Amino acid sequence: MRGSRGIFFTFSILIGTQSAGANPCSESISNLYRAVTSERILPEFGLAVATVVVAEDKVLMVKRISGEWGFVGGNYEPLDQSILGCAERETGEEIRAKLKNFEFKIFQKIYIKERDKTYVTAILTANPVAERIEDVQITLNPREAGSWGWFSWDKLPKPLFPPNQQLIEQGFNPFH
Repeated sequence: MRGSRGIFFTFSILIGTQSAGANPCSESISNLYRAVTSERILPEFGLAVATVVVAEDKVLMVKRISGEWGFVGGNYEPLDQSILGCAERETGEEIRAKLKNFEFKIFQKIYIKERDKTYVTAILTANPVAERIEDVQITLNPREAGSWGWFSWDKLPKPLFPPNQQLIEQGFNPFH
């Protein structure tokens, strides 16, 4: 199938050339998303974004409705113009905190058995606008999460959202 080879080539270029601190090409990501979803070439494939909010020496963790703790994030949607746009939308929807310094870190590929779907997730970090951790205002969306907290990287709450757990097991650390 000619169309899918083009998508795989584009995807390979995006994944193969990204490194920490690089800024992914938003136009390519948007084009890839539109091609995959509109042509239904890979219906079991999804794009997502996760933002690790870092303040001082802690990370913000949100307890999802499922009871699992995780980073702020969600699915890349058709109206998102870029990875950054998706990250800003998701953080706005889930925690309504003012953030700055969004920085792309890595792509993660994970299969979620319950959904029978493979996701490629862009992992970013961001900092609150507030200077002190106690001044950060978090307002949770009750449809998304039940509680939140600041945790040391070596003392994260359990259970973790499986994709976040896998990312950590693969050696990801937002402080490096």
